Amino acid sequence: MRNLLSIAAALALAVPGASAQPIHPDELAQIDALVTKTLKETGVPSAEIAVVRGGELVLDRAWGKPSETILAPDSALPYQIASNSKQFLAALLLILEDDGKLSLDDPVSKWVPGVTDADKMTVRQLLSHTSGLQDFWPQDYSFAAMEQPVAPEGIVSR
Repeated sequence: MRNLLSIAAALALAVPGASAQPIHPDELAQIDALVTKTLKETGVPSAEIAVVRGGELVLDRAWGKPSETILAPDSALPYQIASNSKQFLAALLLILEDDGKLSLDDPVSKWVPGVTDADKMTVRQLLSHTSGLQDFWPQDYSFAAMEQPVAPEGIVSR
């Protein structure tokens, strides 16, 4: 975990303000060493990092072995991210609220028209999973394809 925090710190330092500056070779060496060490110590098979500066992509690199069948790292490969993006959306919404561009107490209908009962739920309720929206799949709903194991490659290829 400490190494993951080190990577985050290195990336934070590698992303200064307004103008797009390329990754300095020393920064790249530091990032590369941290990622390589972390993959080795944690057993995580692969990782990808992108750094955007001034709106421009200045680093897009992959490390490790993505799968048993894909042996070379490739920054164009899709990753299963599941719910990992929720924290970034929450952070973005809090920044927008801090900037006065929205309120967590706004009705969802203000921002996403056409959603059933969106005028009865708030952005805050969506973020805290208390809006009353049901799961996409009913608890007792199942069909044969849902009960069959699927390899990670099969999920990504859908």
